[in-house]
Amino acid sequence: LSAFIAFMRIFYPAFAKFLSSWEIPFEIFAAVTMVAGSLMALNQKNLKRMLAYSSIAHSGILLSAFLTASVSGTFSIIFYLSVYVFMNIAAFALISTLTGKGYIGENVEDWGGLFLKNPPLATIGIVVFLSLAGIPPFAGFFAKFYVILALVRADHTILALIAVLSSLISLYFYLKPVVFSFMREESDLEVGMPSFEDLGVLILSSAVLIIFGILPSLLVRISIFSVASFLKT
Repeated sequence: LSAFIAFMRIFYPAFAKFLSSWEIPFEIFAAVTMVAGSLMALNQKNLKRMLAYSSIAHSGILLSAFLTASVSGTFSIIFYLSVYVFMNIAAFALISTLTGKGYIGENVEDWGGLFLKNPPLATIGIVVFLSLAGIPPFAGFFAKFYVILALVRADHTILALIAVLSSLISLYFYLKPVVFSFMREESDLEVGMPSFEDLGVLILSSAVLIIFGILPSLLVRISIFSVASFLKT
């Protein structure tokens, strides 16, 4: 997050005027990052590694938004980063809550029958992973939607299509934990009650993803207000 904010601070004042000279290499790099990140995450059974590789794809989507060098592009980056923070916190908190000794709980097979063991945690998993996949009505949908919209408006149609392709690929690995939680037999994973701190993080993060998914205008206003500071010359 801090790296992207720092890049934005430097990018717009110093490089936006010279966009045409490095646009094509940047487009290629963003496209490769989106697709490569999704493909590397595709067959990961370890959920933490899956999130790590998928973060590469998310970075590619954000990099593509930089190419627009527009107000809508800057807005989409701020909106995306804000949502991604809560998605990532919730995802890693959920995995850590379910992980026991010997790292049992990190693999997707360990989540088999989670809904029968702990319905609240399985339900939070739906919110988190569907939001990461960009499925409505969660905030992750609008995060990707605004980036793709900015790309289309800036005539970067091919990059927009690649972003959609990357999102479609991500459906496979983001839906895996949900499928195992609700549609597979129970695993040997022992699921206890999370600590008060972990439960608070999970509930707060999930609530944010739901609220900003149903009422995205709340975060839209904050993001628009933040745009001005990044576009000052």
